Amino acid sequence: MWCSSPQAWGEEEGLILNFNSNRKSASPVKGGLSGQDNLNCKESVVADANLPSTVTKSAAKLNPWFVTGFCDAESSFCVKFHENKKLKFGFQVRPCFLINLHKKDKALLEAIKVFFGVGKFDKDDSKSVQFIVSSTKELEVIIKHFDKYPLLTQKQADYLLFKLVFFIIKTKEHLTEKGFHKILALRASINLGLSDKLKAAFPNVIPVNRDIIKDQSIPDPNWLVGFVSGEGCFFVKIKQSPLSRLGESVELRFQITQHMLRSYGVMSN
Repeated sequence: MWCSSPQAWGEEEGLILNFNSNRKSASPVKGGLSGQDNLNCKESVVADANLPSTVTKSAAKLNPWFVTGFCDAESSFCVKFHENKKLKFGFQVRPCFLINLHKKDKALLEAIKVFFGVGKFDKDDSKSVQFIVSSTKELEVIIKHFDKYPLLTQKQADYLLFKLVFFIIKTKEHLTEKGFHKILALRASINLGLSDKLKAAFPNVIPVNRDIIKDQSIPDPNWLVGFVSGEGCFFVKIKQSPLSRLGESVELRFQITQHMLRSYGVMSN
């Protein structure tokens, strides 16, 4: 979420969307929000989120599309396998939803935790804080939210596979050999796929087909505010300029970076 310089984002790894202070850009939301409208929208949503942890009532004011946009940028849907020789298949399966942020953004993460009403802080050190939801009962709350306010990036494909894993576990099907191998096939298509250890233990796993999310039209400006809160970068660039009296020029820049796997069409909306 935090960006200190343009060099922090590698152009070879994804797409970069730049808005230069010297250029006039169109509204990023179809239907037309002006720049002032976007500013007001961001202030109304984010101002409530950045409150001390003791003021939790403000979390109820978080717009659900803001939460989805922020999760499109910062969350992960994981299916973890923990080795346990006592279990039938040698591994315990644990689906979880998590958000890991810089410590500076703990107040926002606390507000999101209160918004969902579930989860806990699994990691809280001097540099970062992690919010995690892993119990079956609490994951139902997360799934209910994202079914109603769906993700727009290719992370939605991860979510759909994750949801299938969740229901396999909820119905206890994962305790059968068929159900366990279904989860392995689904996990093989989520994020970076199976770990080397899982590939070695289960070499015949065939990954399921992964959907390509094509409908990426932005349904609500609050989604954009949430997404920019996670992926947007505001910085000042100073560069050499022979035309300047001081030999240098200053450029204000707004930048959004996405990995090619996640971007697809959302960067053009």
